[in-house]
Amino acid sequence: MSAPRFSSTLFFYLCRRYFLTIILTSLLLISFIYLLDVIELMRRLSKNTEVGNHVAFIMAFYKLPAMALQIAPFVMLLGTLISFTRLTRDRELVAVRGAGLPARRFLVPALWVCLGIGLVNIAVMNPLAATTKKKYEQLEALYFPNSTHGLVTKGGQIWLRQPEKTHELFLFAQRVLNGGKRLENVTLFTFSHSGQFLERSDAKLMTYHPQHWQLEHIFHLNPWQEVTWQAEETLETQLTPEVIANSLSSPETLPLWELHTFIQRLQEAGLPTQKHELFFHRQLSMPALLIAMFLLAAPFALRFSRTHGMGQVLLVGLVTGFGFYLFKEVITAYGLSGRLPAAVAAWAPTLVAGLVGIALFLHFREE
Repeated sequence: MSAPRFSSTLFFYLCRRYFLTIILTSLLLISFIYLLDVIELMRRLSKNTEVGNHVAFIMAFYKLPAMALQIAPFVMLLGTLISFTRLTRDRELVAVRGAGLPARRFLVPALWVCLGIGLVNIAVMNPLAATTKKKYEQLEALYFPNSTHGLVTKGGQIWLRQPEKTHELFLFAQRVLNGGKRLENVTLFTFSHSGQFLERSDAKLMTYHPQHWQLEHIFHLNPWQEVTWQAEETLETQLTPEVIANSLSSPETLPLWELHTFIQRLQEAGLPTQKHELFFHRQLSMPALLIAMFLLAAPFALRFSRTHGMGQVLLVGLVTGFGFYLFKEVITAYGLSGRLPAAVAAWAPTLVAGLVGIALFLHFREE
């Protein structure tokens, strides 16, 4: 006997039901996260009496697309559990199984939805999130100014702004070596906090030592156009190689097609790239990760929704999601420390989740 035909009507019906559940789950979680962000930003902005509460709502809104990308795997996990539990409770999956369709066939529509959402995240949500996150960081720099901000230009040159207790320091270096511990052809501009020019210093070499920087062959220019020269000078500042690396553009503010070029510039400057490479590969793995989370959640939804309530099914999903999150964070820590290649650290959670999901299908005999 031939296998029963999977009609296009049933295919699109299951796609629509699953897609709507994912969207509703996503909206609920994003709304909750938005509320928490607004409360936290209001707390931070409360120290500045000149800023209204509306700024917190605007900043949290700019941060939403990036947050939506971060929680997309968990949304897929939770949405899958809810969707198939509802289909089971409504006896729709019972009818589908009664028609002779096995799980490996009636799950195909949801798999296509997962793939489509993953591709949309890469093509649409990633550039949108990069644009809005950049605006968020601009507002953050405006309302929370006491932080270092840096820029890497083409060819590995860097610009940095470093606030100090008594002044502000602007640094330009034509070349960065040894992970930011050695800067060549450096220009330092010193301004007061009110914006008054204090001094310009040009050094041939700037080398980092614990607690200070050592400058060599320095020319100083003061506001009265007087030029002086020194062979060596010690500069005490809060600026460190770690601060230099962390102050540069965060990977969340760059679209994928710009991020790859930025990584190459960081490599030319001798700065660490693990964080940016890890983010790059995570974004590339998004479609596969969403499918893996679907495969991880579907066996639980099909198995436990027949005998357990919605609350118990969601509890299983939360525990599974928490376990996956811990595993992902451990692998991420290894990737950021350089003990694992960035590609391995980004793709390993996807591979493990997918294999565990397939194993659960076979164990529960849901194939």
